[in-house]
Amino acid sequence: MVKKIFDRPPEVRFWFFSRTLIESLNPFKYYELSSRSVAKSTKYLFGLVILSSLILGMLIFMNMMSFHSAFEDEMSKLDSIGLNISLHEPIVIEKFKFAFVNECNYTDENLLITNKEIVRKPTFCTLLKPACIFSNNPVITDYTNLQDHVDDLGNFLFIIFVLMFPGLLLLYLIFMMIKIVIIIGLLSIIAYIITKLTKYPLKYNRILLCALYSSTILVMLEPINLMVINLYYLHVITFILIFILALILVIRRSYRYNYM
Repeated sequence: MVKKIFDRPPEVRFWFFSRTLIESLNPFKYYELSSRSVAKSTKYLFGLVILSSLILGMLIFMNMMSFHSAFEDEMSKLDSIGLNISLHEPIVIEKFKFAFVNECNYTDENLLITNKEIVRKPTFCTLLKPACIFSNNPVITDYTNLQDHVDDLGNFLFIIFVLMFPGLLLLYLIFMMIKIVIIIGLLSIIAYIITKLTKYPLKYNRILLCALYSSTILVMLEPINLMVINLYYLHVITFILIFILALILVIRRSYRYNYM
């Protein structure tokens, strides 16, 4: 019989994940944590990175909301603007249909920026293609008359950020997963070599899982480090300290009679 992918109710899996997250901050729990299977621990790590991505997404969204209001306030100070774009060839972002050129006629781009004006699709047309049926006339903003279009331009930039939002989260998730796997792998190999040189060696799986679970603090604080305040590697140092302490406690418990 094929094993079910989700063999436990969602609330049970959520409770198990939350309990594991809390226990991973306690080095005294690592003897039990490091006894789990690599497969189950990998699922926890993946869930942890997803949670970190959601936290980052929430922080980005809050920043986007504050940007929207701040943009309008700051742009109210501006009467006109002049740009002198000098490109030896156009800059075109095909995926989002953005174009930055010296001079050009509008050809259905989402956003076209030239020396004289900003030309773009209507906001709802950019967000939902079916809306273009009702309104597809380009919105032209002349730099000398920018003040009349501040609110609409702010809405448009907000929509652009919203469209880029899923891609940013996916990019962070992939980057964070690769980064944390490399860190866990290197740290566990170094620790394994060190323990092999002592009279209290540990199995590599135990060391690997100690590194995996101790990375919780690093993964959870990375969005704060990126979006709120520079932690100056304090979360990395805390991660390493938890790993070292957890490793010592696991070794002591594994060889408890040798210490007596």
